[in-house]
Amino acid sequence: MAASVKMVAMVVPIVFLAATTLTFDLVNRHVPGPYMDEIFHIPQAMRYCRGEFDSYDPKLTTPPGLYLASVGAARLLSWIGHLLSALPSDWKDKPPCGKSHELRAVNVAGILLLPWLLASYRLAGPVSPVATDKLDSLKQTFTPVSPMTAVTTARSDPSRAAASARRTVTSRAMLVKHRRRSGPLGGLWDVIGQTLEDGALCVEVHTIALLPPLYFFSFLYYTDVLSTLTVIAMFSAARRDKLWFAALLGGASLIVRQTNIVWLLFALGTTALRRLSTLGLENDPLYVHISLASALRSTVSSIQKLPLQATTKTLAGVVAPFTPVVGLAAVFVVRNGGIVLGDKEHHVAALHWAQACYLIAFAALFAWPTLLSTYARTSSPAKMVKTVVKDMLSLQAICELAVLTIAALAAIKAGTLSHPFLLADNRHYAFYLWRKVINRTSASRYLLSILYALAARIWWICLGRSESLLWMLGFSACAIATVVPSPLIEPRYYIIPFLIARMHIDDGHRESSSTSSSSSVDKPEDEAQRPASAPSPALLAEAAWMVAINAATLYLFLKKPFKWPDSAEQQRFMW
Repeated sequence: MAASVKMVAMVVPIVFLAATTLTFDLVNRHVPGPYMDEIFHIPQAMRYCRGEFDSYDPKLTTPPGLYLASVGAARLLSWIGHLLSALPSDWKDKPPCGKSHELRAVNVAGILLLPWLLASYRLAGPVSPVATDKLDSLKQTFTPVSPMTAVTTARSDPSRAAASARRTVTSRAMLVKHRRRSGPLGGLWDVIGQTLEDGALCVEVHTIALLPPLYFFSFLYYTDVLSTLTVIAMFSAARRDKLWFAALLGGASLIVRQTNIVWLLFALGTTALRRLSTLGLENDPLYVHISLASALRSTVSSIQKLPLQATTKTLAGVVAPFTPVVGLAAVFVVRNGGIVLGDKEHHVAALHWAQACYLIAFAALFAWPTLLSTYARTSSPAKMVKTVVKDMLSLQAICELAVLTIAALAAIKAGTLSHPFLLADNRHYAFYLWRKVINRTSASRYLLSILYALAARIWWICLGRSESLLWMLGFSACAIATVVPSPLIEPRYYIIPFLIARMHIDDGHRESSSTSSSSSVDKPEDEAQRPASAPSPALLAEAAWMVAINAATLYLFLKKPFKWPDSAEQQRFMW
C-alpha cells in the first residue's frame, strides 16, 4: 500500500504538468491575441521588453512587478541561449517577451511552481509529520493526542502531562532548528522530496493550486499568479524564521499588487504570535477551550503575564525586518494619494461589507468536501450529513447561527454595492451571479444570509481545530481588510484569503507512518485504519470538484464565444 501511495505522489505532478501544458496550448490557439485586461498588461510588458521603462499606461491600477519579472525571465533565457546556443537564434538579440503567448508563459510557469511553494508552507508548520520522520531522534519523543486526552491526562497524572509537554517543546525546538538548516523556503529539492513521499500532501497542494479562478488566469497575462506566489513564499519564509528574506518577498509582492501589504502585516503578526508563545502567550487551538469566552479569558490573561523586557525584545526582532518595507509602502500611499495606482475614478474605495459574505461563500463553495469532512470528523457521506445536521440543530449552534445571520443581514443592508462594471459586462460570471441569484428579487440577497452564516460557522470551527483565537481574529481582520474596500465583486480578490484558510485546515489525513500506532482519537473515525499518507476520500472529492469546475469554465471560455450587437469581436465567458 505504501508503494501505491508513493506512486500517486509521483503521478499527480506529471498529470498536473501535462494538463496545464495542454490547456496553455489550447488557450493560445483559440485566443492568440490580448483579451480583456490583457489589452493593458501585454502592451505595457512589451514596452518594458523594448527598454521603455519611462512609459506607463495610466489605466493600470497595479505596480509593474509582473512586467519586470517577465522582462527579467526573458533576459535570463536570452542569456542562457546565448551561452548554450540551445534556444532559437533570434532570442540572442530579441528576448522572448514580444508576443502574447510568451508573456502568458510566465504565469504558466508560476502555476506549476505554486504546488511546491504550498508544500513548503505546509512543511514549515509547527510539527510536520514528514519532517518528523526525517529526524530519527524525534520518532519517540512526540505523540499527537486529542485535546480531550490531553485534558484527561493533565487531571489524572500531572507529572506525566508535564513530561509530555517538555518532550513536545523539545521536539518543536529541534524541528525549528531543522527548518533553519534547510533554507529560507525549505530547499526546493528537499521540499519536492518530502512531498513526493506523502501522497496526501502531494494531492492536496496540487488540488489547492487548481482553485478555478486562480488556475484559469494562469493561462492569461494577469497579476494574480505572481501575486499569489510571492505572498505564499513570504509566508513560508516567515514560518521558517527567515524574516529578512520574508520581508524581501513581501516587498516583491507589493510591487506586483499593492494590497498585499495586508498579508505582509499578517505574516508579521503570526510570526510575533508564534515567538511570543514561547514566552507564555496563549497559542493553543481554539478547539481545546470549552467556549469562546474561555479562550478569550485565557488569551487576555496570558498577555497580561508576558514579561515586558523579553516581549519587547522579541517584538523588536520580528518588526525590524519588515519596517523598511512597510515604511516604503506608507510613503507610496501618501505620495500617490491612495493605494490605487491608475484609473482611480473607477477604483474608489468603499465600505462594501457584503464582500465578507461573498468571500465566505466563495471559500465554502470550493473547499466544501474537505471542509465538511473536517467539521464532521469523518469522510463517510452518510455520517457526515448526520453529524452536521445533528450539530446544527443543537441549542448552541442555533444561537450562534442567529448571531451570524444578524451580522450577515447587517452587512448586506449597510454595504451592498453594484459597481458599473458588474452591471455592464456580461462576460464575467459575477454578472450572472448578481442578476440571477444575489439581486434576483428585492429579498433574495437577504435570504442568502443564513447560508453565509452556516458557511462562516463551519469555517470558524474547522480553523479552530488547528489555530488559536488570536490567529483567527487576525486572519479574519486581514481578509475583511482585503475585500471590503473593493466596490467590485471580483473572485480574484478572494484567492489569497482562500489559500491561507485552506492551508490551515485538514481532514486528518496527514499522519506520518511513525505515528500510526498512536491514539486515533483525533482522526476521523473511519480513517484510523487507512494508510497514513494516503489521500482521504474528502480530499479526492475536492480534487475532482476542482477539476470539473476548471473543465467546465475553460470549455465555455474556449468553445462558447459570443458577439455583442455593436462589436465584431468575439467575447468569451470568464471569471
